[in-house]
Amino acid sequence: MSKKNYLEPIAIGIAGVISSNTISIWGKITTSNILILILTGVTAILIYEIIVLLFNKIPKKFTWSRKIVDSRAEFEGFYLEIKNINSERCYAIVCLSYDISTDEYKLSGVSIGQDGTIGINWTSNFVKIDTIRQKIIYAQTGHLTHTSDGKIFDGVTYMNFEYFPNGKPISGMGHFIDTIPAKSDFYFQKITEKDCEEYLNKKRIENSKDYRIFVKEFHKTNSNKIFSWE
Repeated sequence: MSKKNYLEPIAIGIAGVISSNTISIWGKITTSNILILILTGVTAILIYEIIVLLFNKIPKKFTWSRKIVDSRAEFEGFYLEIKNINSERCYAIVCLSYDISTDEYKLSGVSIGQDGTIGINWTSNFVKIDTIRQKIIYAQTGHLTHTSDGKIFDGVTYMNFEYFPNGKPISGMGHFIDTIPAKSDFYFQKITEKDCEEYLNKKRIENSKDYRIFVKEFHKTNSNKIFSWE
């Protein structure tokens, strides 16, 4: 059960207890049992909404507090994917971000060559973060940016986390299949602030130019490694 699902029954319980204690108050204002029942119900709803707002919706506005109320938030961030296609080492950078308007996550990615050349790009139309099995499954629609015909493709990607230093999801192996058609296994690792400082000389990735520089600099020192810490 997620942190969000824990909050809802607690909020319902607290709202029920507090609202039941207001029955005597409403009884002093009106003698109508129907009106007392309505006022008690409205009180319960208001208290429930206030609890959810204070402990769920407001904290989700910020990354640090979102991690307290939503276990999915630990997976947020940029990831570097590494795979070999036709004996050539290829990369991709994907970004998993939170959409507060829907309370869901979205993902975007771009493939990048060893020299920083931008290739395929894609965005998710469905994302499932399984915090129990420690995996992300998403469906994506992409565009072959390196072709002149502008071909669109659809696909599904699985990211299975296997390395959890300090209990944080950091890296693992994944697999994708799409309608290009193409399919492949890949390794992935979360891009940390330390990685950005080493390869970008700043604390975070901000734009597509950073994507290209990051991959080029990473490849220079890690061309024979799967993960940067090896």
